[in-house]
Amino acid sequence: MMKMRNIKRTVVYFLVVALCMGLLAGCSAPLEEAETPPSQMRCASAPGVLYRLFLPTDWNLTTDAGMSGGYYSLDDSATVTARTYANPDALTTEEFWQSVMLPQMADFFGGTVSVEEGDPIETTLGTLVNDVNYTTAATAVRYSGILGNLIYKGMTVLALFDGEVLALTYLAKEDVYDTYLSGMEAAVLNFRWLGTPYVPEEPIHTVDPNAEAPAGMQLASNDDVAYRFYVPENWVLDTMLPTSSAYYSESDRSNVTVTVYMPEEDTLTAEQYWEMCLSDLKGEDPAESIIRDMEVLSDTEGELDGRPAHTYVYRGTVAGKTYRFSQTIAAYRGMVYTLTYTATDEVFETHLDEVQQMIEAFDFRGN
Repeated sequence: MMKMRNIKRTVVYFLVVALCMGLLAGCSAPLEEAETPPSQMRCASAPGVLYRLFLPTDWNLTTDAGMSGGYYSLDDSATVTARTYANPDALTTEEFWQSVMLPQMADFFGGTVSVEEGDPIETTLGTLVNDVNYTTAATAVRYSGILGNLIYKGMTVLALFDGEVLALTYLAKEDVYDTYLSGMEAAVLNFRWLGTPYVPEEPIHTVDPNAEAPAGMQLASNDDVAYRFYVPENWVLDTMLPTSSAYYSESDRSNVTVTVYMPEEDTLTAEQYWEMCLSDLKGEDPAESIIRDMEVLSDTEGELDGRPAHTYVYRGTVAGKTYRFSQTIAAYRGMVYTLTYTATDEVFETHLDEVQQMIEAFDFRGN
């Protein structure tokens, strides 16, 4: 259940991350000493997050999927992840553990999680870097649970930053927990909350600038995906996201992003996927909602390269500002493809014709 929920949240994350990256553009400073990874470590922060998470260089990163963190090996299931949560009730870290994190962990472990005696315990997150103190008070909790027939052990370190709760979590099979614990210890020691969005030095999504495209358009996808996504020539390709994405301009960050979802079920219709996303967007707990005050405005049937599709338009609040979203969803060869247009409420109507051009030009490569 937790696995599916994490996948859903990853997909839904891309509905707003491109816009949020745009809102924060211009706030990022050039690479400074605080951005420099410690020796034998590399940055494991997802684009746009306000902190810097570092992991040993022999760990694999999950940043290409938009998640801060990494894993040592899939066989050993040793992972470190970082995530921030809204904290509207100004809970302490211990209160947040009891009311939010503990129920999540219990759900993850099928209903039962065993917390080590004496936990939560007080600790610190971060260290001194070139006379700048990035240390902050934190709470650590160690626990265990059963997945399938295997015992897993975990540790979550919680800290408060700018009205949010940062959760840094290490999880591994019991027999290798101590083996890879040093990776988590290094991540905790070298964690830095900078308050400025992380922007990768190198593009993580490159596109052939000489690729053929319909008249007046440019290719916005690469050869790694099973589709061709085209946008108007005057739009800007966003190479800092792991998805196919483009925005209108630096002053108007209206954007269109394509995401792909592989369901665990044999088949999943556009309508079923929408209901799944809708539930996750709204969230059971308002404090976890990605989009606040969400209101669905319309549901229109159509096509995406000849495949039956639905376009859902909805309005909601992100970071205190109202946006509108148009999400076109279609299923193709067992996968679910979503083309999402995001803009402020004031300019949403301005780019609808261009978005329609993108939908009409969209091409499944094997169709």
